[in-house]
Amino acid sequence: LTAAATADAVVDAVEWAKAQPFKPFEVVLVDGRVFEVRHPDFIFVPPGRGTWVYIVPPNGSAAEHINTVVISSIRQSSPKPKGRRRKAG
Repeated sequence: LTAAATADAVVDAVEWAKAQPFKPFEVVLVDGRVFEVRHPDFIFVPPGRGTWVYIVPPNGSAAEHINTVVISSIRQSSPKPKGRRRKAG
């Protein structure tokens, strides 16, 4: 990817993270891995012309430090099917 593509990935990540109202999104890497961002607090994009983003996975594991060069796309998350809960008793 070019420097322009890297800059575009940073701009896209910032726009998705600051969208009002916020909509969950996914960051897709060139190797096929997908990182879901369910809340704006789960992504950090350093100010300026940085080349890194930090994503905290929904399972609460350690934050991923991702170079924007390996981001292939950012897309809206697919709606999750709501499970049926059984009533107690």
